[in-house]
Amino acid sequence: MGKNNKKKMSLLLELLKDSKRSDRELAKVLGVSQPTVSRTRQRLVEEGVIKEFTVIPDFVKMGYEIMAISFFKLKVTKASIEKAIKVTMARPNIIFASSGQGMGKNGVIISLHKSYTDYSKFLLDLMVEGEDYTEDYDTLLISLKEKAVKPLSLKYLAEQEEMHACNMTKFGEKIKEDQENHDKVIELVKNKRYISENYTAYTNPNGEQNKSAGKVNNEDQYPDIVGISNTTNNPTIIAEIEIEASVTEKESQQWRDYATLGTAFYLYVPNTKVEDAKKLLQSKNITIKGLRGYEVKDGKITIHDIE
Repeated sequence: MGKNNKKKMSLLLELLKDSKRSDRELAKVLGVSQPTVSRTRQRLVEEGVIKEFTVIPDFVKMGYEIMAISFFKLKVTKASIEKAIKVTMARPNIIFASSGQGMGKNGVIISLHKSYTDYSKFLLDLMVEGEDYTEDYDTLLISLKEKAVKPLSLKYLAEQEEMHACNMTKFGEKIKEDQENHDKVIELVKNKRYISENYTAYTNPNGEQNKSAGKVNNEDQYPDIVGISNTTNNPTIIAEIEIEASVTEKESQQWRDYATLGTAFYLYVPNTKVEDAKKLLQSKNITIKGLRGYEVKDGKITIHDIE
């Protein structure tokens, strides 16, 4: 399943809201272990999802009075692009610069200034350095001393994502219930089918990364059950358990990755979702060792070998 990505997103949203919290505090909020938070945070950095850890200060208290959003019409050549990069990178008060389209302009710069005089000198220097390729410009000046209608903050992104992913608290509780049921099925399947003298079975419930089954595109894979050979210490068998809500096309992308590991891969789905799973496997041309249907009743599991 895509539980690893869900865990990353959950942590990212919490960091957007308040990144100064410790891993222990974040673990408590997310309902996972502290090592899981630490590993997930490191993976977000390594994958470039988190670009940097910084703060959003009170710009006025830092001495800045003006934010300038300047739009430019530039002659686009290799030389002008290289010059634009050099000029913007040399000025620390430019906090964003990019190409763009609209209003007859193709470039934008956002900069901070301690006074109007400071801004005027800044703009003059820019025009002098870019006189060979600057055709036109317009600037919007923002007084940082004025009360903002909506202050600059990235926490709004976290709120938006949470509203989109979990429109109501009840929906969030349903997700949690599904996860708990999923983790219970993992243990039931493990105890029913993966007790062997030849290998030791490990589980990766709730997005935990306890035992890797190998790498796909240089990224460790953590299926729900991983059997490690007692003689070679290598993965010898893996299993992924789905619930009613997770037999989807999106999850089938994870099945594809597991199927390429070169290890016997078994997929477990509820009996009511067997046909859906078959169609997904066929349409995506995913070859697995075996498809299994299951039913849980009164805390006991019944497993059917489908193919």
